[in-house]
Amino acid sequence: MSEAKLKPNFASAMVSFRGIAAVIGIAIVVLIAGCILVLFEGRADLIYRANMMAENILVLAEQTVQIEVSRYDIRLQDIASTLASSSVQDGMLPGVDNLFGGIAERESAGDIIVVNAAGQVLMSSRPELTSKYLGVLPTVVSSARFGANGLGISSVVKARAREPEVALIRRVQDQRSNQTVDVIAMLPMSWIQGVFSQIKLGNHGIIGLVDANHILLARKPLVAEKICAVVPVPPALEQEPNGGIYRESRKSVIDGHFRLVTASRVGDLPLYVFVGLSKQDIFLGWNNRALVLLASVGVLAVIVVALMLAVIQQLRSKLLQDRQLHELNLQLQELARTDPLTGLLNRRGFDESIAREWRRCRRSAKPIALLMIDADYFKQYNDHYGHQSGDNVLRMLSRCIEETIRRPGDIAARYGGEEFAVVLPDTHREGAVMIAETIRTKLSVLALAHAPRNDIVTISVGLAYAEAGEIESVEALVAQADAALYRSKAAGRNRVTLA
Repeated sequence: MSEAKLKPNFASAMVSFRGIAAVIGIAIVVLIAGCILVLFEGRADLIYRANMMAENILVLAEQTVQIEVSRYDIRLQDIASTLASSSVQDGMLPGVDNLFGGIAERESAGDIIVVNAAGQVLMSSRPELTSKYLGVLPTVVSSARFGANGLGISSVVKARAREPEVALIRRVQDQRSNQTVDVIAMLPMSWIQGVFSQIKLGNHGIIGLVDANHILLARKPLVAEKICAVVPVPPALEQEPNGGIYRESRKSVIDGHFRLVTASRVGDLPLYVFVGLSKQDIFLGWNNRALVLLASVGVLAVIVVALMLAVIQQLRSKLLQDRQLHELNLQLQELARTDPLTGLLNRRGFDESIAREWRRCRRSAKPIALLMIDADYFKQYNDHYGHQSGDNVLRMLSRCIEETIRRPGDIAARYGGEEFAVVLPDTHREGAVMIAETIRTKLSVLALAHAPRNDIVTISVGLAYAEAGEIESVEALVAQADAALYRSKAAGRNRVTLA
């Protein structure tokens, strides 16, 4: 196999190495991408579950607040209905027992206050408590926000130092004077705070109740100094219809934790419930699994790459050995085809080359010429001067031949002994004769002395020439050139004879 045929195999082997590396690299990327996709799907599932949990907690909180407010509101509606049938402005008020019930009922309901439009207290279920609220009653009435069901809720009231409350208000219209009176009940936030404290929200979760004025009424975990503080309520939440749920991810202004916040309005009331689940709690297990999975995939990828590099290194080493062996074989083949004395092709190389050129010239319908060259009286020269001088003459003759034939396709060979051959593909008769004469002349110009002949060293040349189809075989061409060489010798030597 020739070098030209083997080189593409080496190149394709290098390409295959790169292909293997590319395939393994793509496989690793796909593996990592798949793991990341699985992790993100798990993360999305955790967020979904957290949202569902927050919605359930939200429903529980809304129902708790609504039940507690409804308990007070039913009482307020009864009182408002009784007042509506009386002439408040004319001073015709029902008795305390008729309006507020008995002593036990009044104590269980807390302080219920009836005030007129000017803010004056008209009646109270527990006068001993009413004095504590006198200073804040104007603020209570002015800050109240009324829902669609007619129930008003004020901002938080801190008339009692340790127990924040909100005021529930029912407004009654006097039919005769067209004046209004307000029936006010104080709802302590401690009960709602107690319910919130029983809800499990994780280590960093929160639940809060905020009124329409953005005042924090209750919170878990309780931060006492933040109760009654103003907290941000997104405008989008205020625009949500009843039953609508608002979600966002935000940082708490109170403790700085990032949370998934779910919020909604409490029925028709001007109240909002917030449930915030900490991302730290939601993703705690997921973060650990993600680290373990990514670390495992990373270690696996490193091992695969290391094995791939080791295999490629072994294959490269094998390929290098094959290349070196191939180059050594080429050198041996070249040595087997080369004459060591002259550096020209030997007889084997000549036979291979002329057969190849013969086939090529026949395929392309090109002419071919062959020169058979022999040193005249070389045996006598060798016997007189010795083999070393004889070898020098052969080297000088081979140099004259090489300097004369310039084209890459021309072939020079040592045919045997002192005989040389020159193959001239795609060369016409006149050109071949000129080359033969040039070789003969160059050697004569060297004037190598030939004492036994009392002359200089000369050569005889036999030239055979064939156009396409003129000679049947390469052997016939060689025979014609050899016959022409013998005619040159018979005619006196130092000449070129054309077959």
